[in-house]
Amino acid sequence: MGEQEREDIARRIGTAVVFGIPTFVGAGIVWHFTETWTAVIAWVVVAAIAVLGLIGE
Repeated sequence: MGEQEREDIARRIGTAVVFGIPTFVGAGIVWHFTETWTAVIAWVVVAAIAVLGLIGE
């Protein structure tokens, strides 16, 4: 595995970790306003799709 491949993997992992913070904060906000698990799960799924779109290039 070359240097470029390792940097690419590290960048993808870093992007996923950094995106996890607004996912949890957003889930808390969604819970505060709706108090339903369905809405929270929908938020997390949408955030996961967004992360996969960013790192799956």
